[in-house]
Amino acid sequence: RACAAARPHASRDLQSNTHLYMLLSAVSVAVTVGSSRTTSSVRAGPARMVGSFDPASPVLTADDLRDGLSRALDGGLQRKHVALLGSTGSIGTQSLDIAREYPDYFEVVSLAAGSNVDLLAQQVAEFRPKVVGLADASKEQELRDRIRALGAAVPEIVAGPEGQTAVATAPGADTVVTGVVGCAGLLPTVEAIKLGRTIALANKETLIAGGPAI
Repeated sequence: RACAAARPHASRDLQSNTHLYMLLSAVSVAVTVGSSRTTSSVRAGPARMVGSFDPASPVLTADDLRDGLSRALDGGLQRKHVALLGSTGSIGTQSLDIAREYPDYFEVVSLAAGSNVDLLAQQVAEFRPKVVGLADASKEQELRDRIRALGAAVPEIVAGPEGQTAVATAPGADTVVTGVVGCAGLLPTVEAIKLGRTIALANKETLIAGGPAI
């Protein structure tokens, strides 16, 4: 039903954001490389390999990627106010890694997750978002209790299907990272586009199901 609700008159005017794309890609790989437990065997050359095996494609070291990231930030990237859909998944946690490491460039305005209230409560306590979406409405009270137990203020919480859209359209956000699985990201993305927000899309179903509208 979420997929069918998209309308072809949704705005096509997506603001380009090359810097943000580069940042997400670079730090995602940097975090993966930096946390690798394989034995490192760095080879000389312009594209150094990491690990004791040859990967399918070249992988730079964490230091190389962080250097590239710092250069991109020095290029004049304006501060981003981020709404993050799917904050407890792999895309979400890596996006928060970026926000954590570069707080001068990224502020987390809102967060949405499915049912992992343990991790979501920790994220709320750390990043202090104004709006939080929780797909599993049955766990709303548990989320509130966990946030209070961490000594943090409880933000506005929107439980159920409306939570994703509330996060995507939260006041003050200018960039929406769509990292949720399946068609759940379609409607929130459409609503964010209507508000003229930059979309950092990591959800292929949004394009597959709503391609013409998006």
